[in-house]
Amino acid sequence: MLNAFILAGSFVGYVLSFASLAHSKISEAVLAVLALIGLLLYYGSIAGFLPETATSLLWGGLIVLLLWIPRLKTYSFESRDLIFAGCAALGLIGFSLKWYGQYQFLGWDEFSHWGLIAKYLNNENRLFTADSVIMFKAYPPGTALLQYYFSRALGNTESAILFAQMALFFSALVAATSAISKKPLLAITAMIVCLIGTYILGYEVYEIYVDAILGVLLGSIFAVLLTNTAPRRGFFFLIPVLAFLPLVKHVGFAFAVIGIGAMTVALLHEKITTKDNRDGIRLGAACLGAAIMAVLISYYTWKNYYINLGVAEPYVSVMTFDNVIKFFFNPTSERHVAVWAEFAKRVLAITPGKDLSVATPFLSAITLTVLSVVHIWLLPSHARVRQSLIFGLIAAGLVAYTCLLLLSYGFYFSDYEAVRLASFERYFASYQLAWVMALACAAIQQFAAQKRNLILVVLVVASVFYAFMAIPKVHADIFLPEAQRTSKYVAQLRDIVRSLSDEIRPRAHASEKTYFIHQQTSGLTYFMFRYEMAPLTVNSKCWSLGARYTPDDIYTCDIALDEALKGYDFFAIAIADAAFWARYGSWFAEEDRGISPASFAVIRRDGNLYLKRLKKNEQ
Repeated sequence: MLNAFILAGSFVGYVLSFASLAHSKISEAVLAVLALIGLLLYYGSIAGFLPETATSLLWGGLIVLLLWIPRLKTYSFESRDLIFAGCAALGLIGFSLKWYGQYQFLGWDEFSHWGLIAKYLNNENRLFTADSVIMFKAYPPGTALLQYYFSRALGNTESAILFAQMALFFSALVAATSAISKKPLLAITAMIVCLIGTYILGYEVYEIYVDAILGVLLGSIFAVLLTNTAPRRGFFFLIPVLAFLPLVKHVGFAFAVIGIGAMTVALLHEKITTKDNRDGIRLGAACLGAAIMAVLISYYTWKNYYINLGVAEPYVSVMTFDNVIKFFFNPTSERHVAVWAEFAKRVLAITPGKDLSVATPFLSAITLTVLSVVHIWLLPSHARVRQSLIFGLIAAGLVAYTCLLLLSYGFYFSDYEAVRLASFERYFASYQLAWVMALACAAIQQFAAQKRNLILVVLVVASVFYAFMAIPKVHADIFLPEAQRTSKYVAQLRDIVRSLSDEIRPRAHASEKTYFIHQQTSGLTYFMFRYEMAPLTVNSKCWSLGARYTPDDIYTCDIALDEALKGYDFFAIAIADAAFWARYGSWFAEEDRGISPASFAVIRRDGNLYLKRLKKNEQ
């Protein structure tokens, strides 16, 4: 509990000092400080001083708070903005009381990477190396480093990791609404509209995937530029947020480039329309230059790090200019033709399929475009040109981002992912979420600028809140207990996998390896088990044994059991069916046949394989 207060005090110290020095609002400073902490942790980690950097930042914030308290009287903060940001923080803390201590990862990618890297940082106190269990070593560690920072104070738990993710997510929403924070009811309305967009696009707040984080970070940049007309106010906030984007995910660099483009448009418009603001323009230009340098440093230092780990980039040699032109205008390879066919079928379809969100990406993009045009048309003439330019850049950015995604499927992803456009809607929705935030905050700011009757404002807030609560997933997330909110089936799978890990881990040495199977698996339980066993080594393929269950079965290997277990010290069976026991039952003691889940020690004696059943209380 004491560490939690230290974390809070440290954070308050940084926020107040940043807001004072940068002349920004508290609601903007919250996100800027989180981004700055992530950046400093990143540079400390690549220098080999991750725990030292985290400790210094934690205590440094308290020192800053003590130094700034006597000087705070000389700075005038907007009281309503301060109250709004404070209430948002208290709201997040209050909401966390519902699930804190009960939350557990259940998402596929949480086990395959995002949760695994957070666990690795917490256990190893360093960035992953070439021989670590992290599979996707080129993925940047930005959000995981923030989760590490929070976990140092709150404890090494999955709840602490989620709290860090939620803090980053909601701080972006607060920053996006900073221009209307003087009218808290409308600022809250804007936040709720952004949350509605988050859920409609298929995201939720109970996950540590970074796709939604990318969207809200870019959305906060768009919103600040649309709703804030003075370059000297708001541009300081943009620098750390833009620099942090490439450390969230590879595509964050593209998002940062688009954000810099929007920043440039806003600055040029300011220069053309205001002749007596040279100091402000110079300051804005300096901020723009600093942002460009910061983004490039983040991108290239991380690229240099993972290349030094031996991570190859095979797509570089094939994604030549000629091949890219051919991909877009004359695709001939089987893979490229399949990518375009799936794109036309799924993304450009008018009617959403049963597995898609409320609308196809194409329809949702058209809807956002139409709503943006209507919003611009309703603006007063003095604001129309500026917002038209920024929304035009946002629309062009969506086209460019779509092309980048298609190139990724054409040249970067595996054949299995490429021809299926795996997770395309989730990736595409990141940018759509940024657009939703930009439009919601700009439109509600315009509503706030009008002299509205309080009754009308209350009705608008109530209507938006009701629409938010009417989403079934939202209702479950807020009101249902944690055990009822989540999938019981997936939670049971996690329990099975955790029990196997609890049996093996106390017996396994660092150099010993475990072979895991789940017959007819989708792969989820394998990644669960790999997460639970980290940093110990687990087999990387053949997570199901015997004849293939379907023609598309890519996880089942038709090999003998003694061949599969060669070089392994333990054998974990999550779920085994009749076909498994019919073929491989002779390798087990009679009393162990037909039992799953079960774990075994792999023993080789005189060239023969023996499997000894493990029990949790025996060493």
